[in-house]
Amino acid sequence: MGDVSSLLDTLADQRSDPWAVPEPEPTTLIGLWPHAQPPRMTEVRAALRRFIGDDVTVGDEPPAADDSVLWTAVFELPGLPHPVIIWSEPAKPLPPGELDDPQAEACKWVLGAETVLDGNDALSSYTRLVRAVAGSFQDIPAILDVNCTRWHLRHDINRLFLCDGIEPSAEVLWIIHVVQKPAETGTAWLHTHGLWRCGRAELELLQIPVECIGPACELLGTIAELSLDEPLPEPGEPLDVGRELAVTLEPWREAAKFLDHDTPGSIAARQADADDPHQGIRAVICESKPPGTHRATRLWPKDIVLKVQRHEAALYRSQRATDRQAALAQATWSQLIAAFSSVPGRTPPGWSFLIKAGFVDDQHQPPSREHLWFKLLRVDGDRAEGRLINRPATVPRLNEGDAIWIDAAIVTDWRVCTPIGDFAPDEAAAMSRAIEELKRKAAVSP
Repeated sequence: MGDVSSLLDTLADQRSDPWAVPEPEPTTLIGLWPHAQPPRMTEVRAALRRFIGDDVTVGDEPPAADDSVLWTAVFELPGLPHPVIIWSEPAKPLPPGELDDPQAEACKWVLGAETVLDGNDALSSYTRLVRAVAGSFQDIPAILDVNCTRWHLRHDINRLFLCDGIEPSAEVLWIIHVVQKPAETGTAWLHTHGLWRCGRAELELLQIPVECIGPACELLGTIAELSLDEPLPEPGEPLDVGRELAVTLEPWREAAKFLDHDTPGSIAARQADADDPHQGIRAVICESKPPGTHRATRLWPKDIVLKVQRHEAALYRSQRATDRQAALAQATWSQLIAAFSSVPGRTPPGWSFLIKAGFVDDQHQPPSREHLWFKLLRVDGDRAEGRLINRPATVPRLNEGDAIWIDAAIVTDWRVCTPIGDFAPDEAAAMSRAIEELKRKAAVSP
């Protein structure tokens, strides 16, 4: 009776939670097989055991759902909470240039893998699944994440999933699609794909001006990341996304019913196709102000998006994301310093070197950290002098404009802004290449 009561309580909780996903969407990966002959089940089992260990077991071999599928088997892989269905079938033709890799696009076979992620730690189980496929078969040139229609190319796989020590960003779990009409002007509909498989509501922003798409995507990604750690609030209730910054969430039908039929994200646009995936459990991010007497619904969070666009808002990050970024920033410290040292004399126009450091706020219980940005002035081994460029909220000993020495051990992020774009720790290698190219062009210019 106890088990039945527990199940009923769980179902009741789900009914009361408007953002509860009744059943997480399985995650499906498709790896391109580069050999003339298709992979055999025994070959796959042996490769998985070599890479993961002898704990890999094979259970049932269910009949293929499609005549084109060569074989299907159910595997138990260590570290994954649910069985993994693995199969092989012929590859579907890819458009020329899809992967910018003719050899990958010529693959005749694929190796598929599907499982349900751990709802409490989707990122870890997703990482283990990709590692199992990519690590066991090092010659697979690319893997398609079907849930968010993203290709992981081999160099990205090696960098994100097969490097020891630093896990990939949670952003690998979802993708943000931007739909706008007409293409050049007007407003856009931004929405995620990939959160359902984490047991979370997909997220949206409606009627975003096209010039605000970048900062709106940043806000959308921030809330997606936070939703993995904490339950979303009830519709209309505030969700804090930064210091004195709050939004609310509304079910998509409530927010979309006021849109014109031909507006991206409208109910009519979604219902035109019976198989449209943009229905179900989806939360629209809105302003925190209640609707006024002259409007029936909340609007998009204009004030916050504009502050993000003007670099006047610091959005919250999950503790996991903060720790990851700090580890990555410190691991790439030498590349940052090499880039800084390679720019002779005063920093030229269009260039800036910034570091972020965490300072303990001992006025709160438990103590927290405030992360502050500094303009890099000079370096000395594992420390750097920087000038504070924002006003602290909880660190009274520091003021905007102060110049202090900072140990690399407390650096939590960095940015290098150049005439050809900005670089963060994730792009350290690309930054080094770009700077060398800029130096080469400067050396040959008259």
